[in-house]
Amino acid sequence: MNKQVLALVVILCVAVTIAVIFFAVAPRKAAQSSAKSGRELENSGKYDAAMSAYASALVKLTEGRRFIGIPDRTTAANLNPKTWEKPIEEFVDWLNVGKHISSQASALVDGLERCMPKVKYENYVFDVKMKKAAAADYAALWRRAFCPEANCPQVVIDRAFAQTNVIFTLGGNSIYSYAVSFVDCASGKRTDVQIDKDMTPSFLMKPGKYCCIVRSTAMFQDKREWISGREAVMLTVPDSVTVMSALLRTEVGRVAK
Repeated sequence: MNKQVLALVVILCVAVTIAVIFFAVAPRKAAQSSAKSGRELENSGKYDAAMSAYASALVKLTEGRRFIGIPDRTTAANLNPKTWEKPIEEFVDWLNVGKHISSQASALVDGLERCMPKVKYENYVFDVKMKKAAAADYAALWRRAFCPEANCPQVVIDRAFAQTNVIFTLGGNSIYSYAVSFVDCASGKRTDVQIDKDMTPSFLMKPGKYCCIVRSTAMFQDKREWISGREAVMLTVPDSVTVMSALLRTEVGRVAK
């Protein structure tokens, strides 16, 4: 290897190392800044703003712990079963492989829980329903939620059912769009769900305790956009159920419900 090639290799290695450090450290520093702001706001009795700051910090901190690329039912319709099977298997693996939440993320959840009784909420999670479905009913719901029947490998469905992966369906309304993040309080993993008007997406969750972070958006007739602060509620997914559903509601004085 000549000197020029060696120098190029060294430069590339340094560049990759810097990039890795940047993408690992930048979210942590941003989260630390938001967490500090949250503590100051909480100590000042500004609990709504403190919750939004803590929630923003938790979203930043868990950016590297979310799964990207699971195909939805529309995408799966255009894939052959083997092509679709790989990402869904990877998602089920990711969901069930154990990790531990970091002390920093756990402290943010604690801060959110302190604020929850003192906040005047604009976004609500309500009408939570849950049941234990039989294997055949679980498979039927899976096919409706995630993929056309022809593209649903039964082995993946059976595996998810055996591991008690809960199919969670979340509904919005005709006025608001929602960005929702579920942070697993045990592992620190994050599942993001985007709900546009009148959508009811479904996704998989492990049983456990979750911090559910919600942000809503509305567009007024005069083209002005309203965006809520980030709000959080705690949600427990029992290990005795296989199917859950909930609805989102937003109540703001000057916006129609």
